[in-house]
Amino acid sequence: MEAAQKFVLQYAQVCVVSLGARGCVARHRDGTVGRAPAGGVKVVDTIGAGDNFSSGFLYAHLMGCSLQQCAAVGCQAGSEAVKVKGSILSEAAWQGLRARVDELMAGAAQPLPASGAAAVQEQQQQQHAAVGGVDACVLTAA
Repeated sequence: MEAAQKFVLQYAQVCVVSLGARGCVARHRDGTVGRAPAGGVKVVDTIGAGDNFSSGFLYAHLMGCSLQQCAAVGCQAGSEAVKVKGSILSEAAWQGLRARVDELMAGAAQPLPASGAAAVQEQQQQQHAAVGGVDACVLTAA
């Protein structure tokens, strides 16, 4: 897995491999590594887990978190998804996830802009232009 990540890092700044129930390993081109275990929850359904993981990881990444924090947020989001049937989380589940994500990101990230998706998209475009290419690559090897 490390060799595959190093290959991908020739083309991206960050490469993360999700490992399902075993968590994830993220590497930055500069050699920084972040690892996080999965949530250790009872799996009901895996639909949406990968999407939630990727969303959580990339959200933390775009908010300026360390790779370790990104990995932890991704795993927390993915773990939340497997606790329910289907891919729809209840409002209470979303609120609980947001509180846990805020704790994991404490001290390193800025809050999500109040203007929502449009502001996040603009920030993504600015960061993408700043690094001149691909910011992150998410691979799944469950």
